[in-house]
Amino acid sequence: MALSAFFVAVGTLASRVLGLGREIVLAAFFPRMVTDAFIVAFRLPNMFRRLLGEGALSLSFVPLFVETLSKEGEEEAKKLANGVFTILMVVVSLLTALGTLYVEDLLGLLVSGEGYLSVPGKFELTVQLGQVMFAFIFLMSTYAYFMGILQSFKIFALPAMAPALFNLCVITAACLPVDLIGLKGEGLAWAVLVGGGMQMGVLIPRLWKLGFLPKLTKNWNLASVRRVGANMVPTLIGMGIWQIAGLINVQLASRLGQGSHSYINWADRILELPHALFAVSMGTALLPTLSEHWAKGDAVAMGYATEKALRQSYFIIIPCAIGFALLGLPIVEVLYMRGRFGVEDALMTSQVVQIYGVALLVHTAVRVVLPSFYAIKNTWFPAVNSVFAITAHLLAALYLMEDYGIRGLAMASVIGGLVNLVGLLIAYRIFIGVLRGWECIKGLLIFSISGAVMALAARAYDPVLEIVFDLFFGDKLVDIYVQLNGWMVQLLRALTLFTVIGFCALTYFAASHLLRVPEMGSFISVVQRRLKKR
Repeated sequence: MALSAFFVAVGTLASRVLGLGREIVLAAFFPRMVTDAFIVAFRLPNMFRRLLGEGALSLSFVPLFVETLSKEGEEEAKKLANGVFTILMVVVSLLTALGTLYVEDLLGLLVSGEGYLSVPGKFELTVQLGQVMFAFIFLMSTYAYFMGILQSFKIFALPAMAPALFNLCVITAACLPVDLIGLKGEGLAWAVLVGGGMQMGVLIPRLWKLGFLPKLTKNWNLASVRRVGANMVPTLIGMGIWQIAGLINVQLASRLGQGSHSYINWADRILELPHALFAVSMGTALLPTLSEHWAKGDAVAMGYATEKALRQSYFIIIPCAIGFALLGLPIVEVLYMRGRFGVEDALMTSQVVQIYGVALLVHTAVRVVLPSFYAIKNTWFPAVNSVFAITAHLLAALYLMEDYGIRGLAMASVIGGLVNLVGLLIAYRIFIGVLRGWECIKGLLIFSISGAVMALAARAYDPVLEIVFDLFFGDKLVDIYVQLNGWMVQLLRALTLFTVIGFCALTYFAASHLLRVPEMGSFISVVQRRLKKR
């Protein structure tokens, strides 16, 4: 499981870094009207992709596919794969066609806030980009289905690397001369389709080699296919509610000032790196393992695997969350502040980053615990539980936005996530068994002690930066602060930040070693074994 998670993490790291690079380029080269329009227009096709591809279908299909493959053989597994693929193609083709035709009406419901519609031409641009990008649903749903089949065979690296191609396409389009792609970003929308096609197409040769490249079939009405559909219904409801939460955020953000959608998106991008690298990678690798344990009737092994995954994830996530809380503004400045991204943009984005650091802790636990329910084919409880969570999210957002604006919207995601997590943990004991919660809590407390030591190291950023600036610029310091986009200032900020982050990491690992944290001991043992082999 750890090896599978490593392969997912390596591929995910590459795609997430390029995804962050994509957002850096967009923030620097395009005004907030264009970035807001692109993000909102991309929201709907991306939502359906998460629902039908990486969401309900994958979570419902993979456990049954693994079970069919192990108990009934390859031929029955192929029939299942082909039957589900046929239904998927019909559904996503219909959705793509309807979405392209009625995109203006859909987006009209999504961004009806006065803050969005008051900007001349912004809604029209959003519709134009949405009409092009809706076909992304078809490409990404197909990719996600292919990915699910490969992951069932414990092939994780290639599907995790594939999104890097998509990000490279969008980055290339953003960097092309304006007269080739248009000032308003039409080239970005077309790059989304080209990148999506490449991301999906790169998986085809591996599936062909396995002999499991799915194809359309008339024999789709199988009992196993109906089981996938039956499991999908509550999963769609549960995940659909969380996607509705995302749409609610888009709608609420449209009531705020220009750039609000961009600030939330750019903060998400920063948080996605550790979340996807550790929590999502662990959860993805965990699902087949948990499915195998449940098929053998070993609930104790499931609990042990989940508890171990939680501890391993939090060992890295806790220092990340502390770093975002204390170094949010410097991180945003180093990553984004250039070109059209100014001081005000940095301040607004960093406020969201700091709050999302707390959300990172909650969503990591949810991402690791949730696969247990799909492994036992209980898809209805996460759906019911999400109703309560999204209700808490919505009520909190409506209340907090009045006083805190965009920060209130970010805080609401923490509250909704907490409600979701508490419900899942209670249900785990009821439906699966003991999770050894005390072991997780004990690990959290120990990691937090190491994190507190690390927090002291993070406080060194401002004094160190002041010393560096004084050393290089002396009396010209005030003038340099005015010229925040100067390359020398950016370079010194980056070097100082990376140095402090490195010092923080060293401090955290040293404290963990002194506290004899088991995860730290495992890490040292792996490194020692690797060195001995060399």
